[in-house]
Amino acid sequence: MEKKSVSVENVVTSTEIENLEINVEVLQTEITESDTARIRISYSNRGDDPIEMNIDPDVPAPLSSSEEESGLLLLSDGYDPTRASDECWKPQEEGFPQPAVANQYPIEPEQTVGLEYDIWVNAGQEATCIEPGEYQFEPNKGKFVLIVDDV
Repeated sequence: MEKKSVSVENVVTSTEIENLEINVEVLQTEITESDTARIRISYSNRGDDPIEMNIDPDVPAPLSSSEEESGLLLLSDGYDPTRASDECWKPQEEGFPQPAVANQYPIEPEQTVGLEYDIWVNAGQEATCIEPGEYQFEPNKGKFVLIVDDV
């Protein structure tokens, strides 16, 4: 497996939730056979009143990119997938359930809540390894693009 590197661009903060700021940070940039890339999505309340968000900071729900083919899947530590092979970051599982109920988590004024995710190939895709490309995500009314490049 060739090494790959992940970067982020085009982070668009929410336009529908007033005073909410979204930041995306790449914590681990390289994808190798032994490690995958890791990101943090942070939600900051820049207003004077609490903002109710549909998030669970303890076990963030899986987040899929919007591409039809060769998409990516973001999984938190709350999920423990089995790798389909030792060389690639594709889960053996067919899919990951989304929480059935909304988690109304309050973000207090001037508080920032970070959700961390590992990057995997989307389980339902034909691709077996993470492919170079641009992948768009739309969490909680925000938007960002992850870019995967060969190193």
